[in-house]
Amino acid sequence: MDKKMLIFFSRSQDQHQSVSAYHHFAADHARAIGLTLSITDVDIDPANPQDLEFWNGECTIECVGVNDAGPARAGCNPSLEDLGALIDTL
Repeated sequence: MDKKMLIFFSRSQDQHQSVSAYHHFAADHARAIGLTLSITDVDIDPANPQDLEFWNGECTIECVGVNDAGPARAGCNPSLEDLGALIDTL
């Protein structure tokens, strides 16, 4: 399985700038450590059911890393430090 980061958000509740900040940080951090990472922003309102299987259904903005071992969560509205630590484990 490819390594990926899913950033779950609700367009009706979350600011686009916050989602973009997580997305850009994840891309920059992955690049800095030499990791190929597919990053997808997932709007929970009309989301692809295949991606929703990794969402805990409790909150947005939630960042979830996925690799062969399964999903790993950085939590809701994680600090950039916590998001970087999650990416390091992928």
